[in-house]
Amino acid sequence: MMDTFTLIAAHAVLTTGGLRSAARSLGRPVASISAAVTRLEKALATHLVSNVAGMIAPTLEAQRLRPELANAAEISAQLHRMCPPDEGQQGVQTVSLLALRRFTEVVRAGSIRRAARDLQMGQPQLSRQVSALEALLRTPLLDRSGTGIQPTVFGLEMVTLAEALEAVWQSLTRRADSDFRRNISTFRLGTIIPLGHESETARQLAALAARWLSERPKTPLFISSTTAEDLLNGLQTGLFDLALLDTDLVPVILERKVVASLSLAIVGRPPLLNARQQDLSALLQSRPIAVPSKRSGLRQRFTEFLAGLMTEAERDALTLVEIDSLPILVNLVLEHGFLAVLPEASFADMDEPLASILLDPAYDLKLTLAWPPTFAARRLADLVLASLWSK
Repeated sequence: MMDTFTLIAAHAVLTTGGLRSAARSLGRPVASISAAVTRLEKALATHLVSNVAGMIAPTLEAQRLRPELANAAEISAQLHRMCPPDEGQQGVQTVSLLALRRFTEVVRAGSIRRAARDLQMGQPQLSRQVSALEALLRTPLLDRSGTGIQPTVFGLEMVTLAEALEAVWQSLTRRADSDFRRNISTFRLGTIIPLGHESETARQLAALAARWLSERPKTPLFISSTTAEDLLNGLQTGLFDLALLDTDLVPVILERKVVASLSLAIVGRPPLLNARQQDLSALLQSRPIAVPSKRSGLRQRFTEFLAGLMTEAERDALTLVEIDSLPILVNLVLEHGFLAVLPEASFADMDEPLASILLDPAYDLKLTLAWPPTFAARRLADLVLASLWSK
């Protein structure tokens, strides 16, 4: 159940940049501030803060929602200020949005009986809730008579604030409800990081996204790219429904199918490779090599190749630079004399010519679609397999 303190506390965290600073500014325990943020995140179905190096930072979604959250917090603070504390007592700590909503319905209906009927609840229960709100605010909100009820001056001011707060809250939760409905129907495909827009993997995934939208507009497709290791973790934690990996080394608890086999090559500027291609070991030791991170299947394949080509001492002497971005990698090759390891198809159509030395087919890169052993995942896998590399 949402309340005014939760809105004030969460906004204070986003404004001051931390739980402790927000707690100091509001004079409340850190635990209550943390609980408020968690409560609001749950209500909005989104993360509002992240922990970065031990420090609280607002998420991008929190930055987007900040104007509305600030508005909700300010209205809540106005409502609290309307109720000065009695002598020796604290001011109002929080007010339930549900209580405000029901009080507003009573004022609109002109009687507790009609409001109870409209809300489909018992009249005594609604009457008790309004009385409890008056007791909390320590002032009458309604003038009761035999002909009905009328809001007091204070009650009218409260209705104005309550309606404004309800409008902001409905805007926030309507967006959250829409996002939630979209999320539960969204199919999440994790993939390796395509090596450029012109790569075969990128073309296949783009074709899949276009076809999916045309054939299944009510089931959105979300494609996210990361390394093979993160993809496998995502499959096992439920982050992804399916994953396209650049390795066939898949845990036995997952089902899989190899969808393509890509030839790998050492690439570099033409003069460099043309002059040294007869002695590949010496070539690799002569220049720095741009390689993907160790969390990728491509890097693991290249490591296997090096183990079959060079001694351990020679491998230790290599200069390797980890790059998971093709534009940066290609720039290192073209402008700075680096070597690189790439699937042959990823650089075949580049405007800038690259010389290459193909590796033995034993080191071909296996692209594998993997999924959990569930009926729903198998159905999705069949749909994707019918699209990927179908020609």
